[in-house]
Amino acid sequence: TEQSSILVLLDLNMPQCTGWQFIDAVQGDWSSDHIDNIKICVLSSSVHPTDLQKAEESFLVKLYSEKPTDTTAMASIIDRLVHSFDVES
Repeated sequence: TEQSSILVLLDLNMPQCTGWQFIDAVQGDWSSDHIDNIKICVLSSSVHPTDLQKAEESFLVKLYSEKPTDTTAMASIIDRLVHSFDVES
């Protein structure tokens, strides 16, 4: 069966849970059959080295981009993420 791809634009600083808590939940709750179809782009104002390192170590995070961003940067981010689905399929 054909599976849908899921693209998540994720902020690390959210009120109910952090972006890292969200990623941990996804990694723990999604079956391995579906986890390969998820791509996460972290959009954050954080430039803390720990956040950058965690993003590099997570197989779900395909891109880390600093906020604020403009429409040109966002279009580039989306193009790169969509391309990552094509390349890995």
